[in-house]
Amino acid sequence: MEDSIVNILANDNYIIVNRSLIKELGLKETIILGELASEYNYYKKTNSLDADGYFYSTIDNIEENTSLSSYEQKKCLDNLSKRGIIDVILKGIPAKRHIKINMLQVINLITKDLETSFQKNKKLDCEKIDTNSNNINNNKNSNKEIYKERFKKPTLEEVKEYCEERNNGIDAEMFINFYESKGWMVGKNKMKDWKACVRTWEKSRNTKVVYQEKPLPDWFGKEMQTQGVTKLEEEEMESILESFGGQ
Repeated sequence: MEDSIVNILANDNYIIVNRSLIKELGLKETIILGELASEYNYYKKTNSLDADGYFYSTIDNIEENTSLSSYEQKKCLDNLSKRGIIDVILKGIPAKRHIKINMLQVINLITKDLETSFQKNKKLDCEKIDTNSNNINNNKNSNKEIYKERFKKPTLEEVKEYCEERNNGIDAEMFINFYESKGWMVGKNKMKDWKACVRTWEKSRNTKVVYQEKPLPDWFGKEMQTQGVTKLEEEEMESILESFGGQ
């Protein structure tokens, strides 16, 4: 894991900067850190790191590879040291500057930005899902509205006017009560055209030549949408309506 991080930061022949680290540390600090990672790679390959992971780094070498002056280097190294990204010590005789990169701190900075990016992407994905869900719901609602526009329950006056126009003798009030009790269903399907139902009643009524003469029960004129009619009574009413030609 540590080697992978170092390889990401290393800048052999090019100055490679990590965007996440620029946000956290600053541009020059990130350039210095990349150069230090290159030096770390070199010393590791030549087995020149000390037991604690420190390596020798000169001001001239960093200036040659980054064009940053000694003053800029010192300022950047101080900032990196304060953030716990590197440790700087003097070792040997004569004393020379040695630097150690604290890989765990670098990993924490990089993964912190990755987690933030992941959270942003996840939020965007959730927003897309919500948008799609809203579109689906809107489509469903639109379909319901279209259906409502297709069928509108007739008023008593509309049925009366239509029956009078056709001179079919159908009781408009009975027609309304009958289908109101069934939720305006025709069999198992929702009614689409109430005028077509009137014509069906009309046709059924006209094809009945012989009518059965039998007394109507007390409940025949009841409002069927009330709870006063039992299932048995409703079935009997339907049978009577059929025998009277749909009246």
